[in-house]
Amino acid sequence: VHARLARGSAGNGCSCITPGLWKAKNRGKVRLRFLLDFGYATGLRASELVGATLGHVQTDARGDHWLRVTGKGRKLARVALPPLAWDALAHYLAERELPIAPMRWRPETPVIGSLEADSGSTISSVRLSGVLRRFFLVAAKSIEADHPPLAEKLRRPSPHWMRHTHATHALGRGAELTTVRDNLRHASVSTTSIYLHSDDVKRARQIGDAFTTDRRR
Repeated sequence: VHARLARGSAGNGCSCITPGLWKAKNRGKVRLRFLLDFGYATGLRASELVGATLGHVQTDARGDHWLRVTGKGRKLARVALPPLAWDALAHYLAERELPIAPMRWRPETPVIGSLEADSGSTISSVRLSGVLRRFFLVAAKSIEADHPPLAEKLRRPSPHWMRHTHATHALGRGAELTTVRDNLRHASVSTTSIYLHSDDVKRARQIGDAFTTDRRR
């Protein structure tokens, strides 16, 4: 199929899709998958994602992985790189034909590469937002028949969605409030607490168990 499309058709005026274009499209899909996994697993801001380089990645004496970031107010901090983020990075580097072993990394290599010069330059925050916006619009179209309210929400994407989802899921899966606060680098735990969402099913079950008719006396 790829070969036929690459050759094109002079008779019907189709534009040729060259092997180079196919490669660029595939790189785009690989990068999008990395953005979704890495952004979701780390909760990084868009500016922190595009500013990250391999030289910012650290591994401590316990084998835990971290990313040094410069956040709001030019504050230096570390963000944990959980297995999902670490595995996504390794896969993405392999797809970019870059070394996976940290000792072979070039410190200046951007974590997120551009499609035009993937190993040497990154993308802008505006470009990143555009890539994610297009993804959410496509997702909205694919679910609009079955889930109209969700589709409508996806049509109004925010660059902070992955950060918000990271916090909500971390708290929902048992991470301590202070842990999530530190990873998001919030000044106050009250800011992080807005991501605490009550599970109605769990709440009803637990309150029901606490106040059964057998315990009225």
